[in-house]
Amino acid sequence: MVYEICHSRIFTAEEEAEILQIIAVEDPARERRFLERLRGVVVRFQMTMHDEQRSTIPQKRAKFEILENLLKKIDHELETMDPDSREDITQVASADPYNPQWEPGLKRPEVPRFMVDTDDRATKPKRIPASRQLKKFSRSLGGTRFLLAKYAIKQLRRWVIRAQKKLGPAKRGRPPQRALDTAAVEIRDAWTEATGKEPTLAFDEQTYGRYLKLTKLALRRFAGEDAGFETACRRAAYGTNDKA
Repeated sequence: MVYEICHSRIFTAEEEAEILQIIAVEDPARERRFLERLRGVVVRFQMTMHDEQRSTIPQKRAKFEILENLLKKIDHELETMDPDSREDITQVASADPYNPQWEPGLKRPEVPRFMVDTDDRATKPKRIPASRQLKKFSRSLGGTRFLLAKYAIKQLRRWVIRAQKKLGPAKRGRPPQRALDTAAVEIRDAWTEATGKEPTLAFDEQTYGRYLKLTKLALRRFAGEDAGFETACRRAAYGTNDKA
């Protein structure tokens, strides 16, 4: 099962050894139980963090509005661009490497290395480099790419506007983020079950202790180093933000 696979990959062997050293229960059965509970805490923490990090409707609406205004300005600048500036861009576009994956309709023509010039049939045909067709293709390629880019900007702006209209009214506000607080409480409970004692913290200009060290070790990979571990652990251990 996916849940079991996730559990088996949460901690490295070195991390597990450090975790067991922190709780120091010296009982294989209780160690296994504690690690299993801690893995479950981390999996639930990841799922809750994913939900909390999703954008709200007002946040989406603000992002869409910014994006739509930017695309509108870009579209206007492209439409009012002077011919010389446009030619500069098309020349650069024509020299850009051809990408068959994203430009399947702009296939480079297949021509031999040399072509026969038949303009003067009275004389012997002359062999010349076959650059004429390629230059013609290059000029048309730059212009085509420029037009496609302009169309993509217009199309993207239309999509953004439609996405804005589909948002609807804002839903009820999301509760404050509590993923870290909940995980700290669950780690506290797992600690109490394994050791028979509730964890404690100490304070000397900053909060420290084995419980805080364990919480950071278990969650920092997913929450980041500056996720507010001290506050969450103080709340879980003492029900307050005050220092121990």
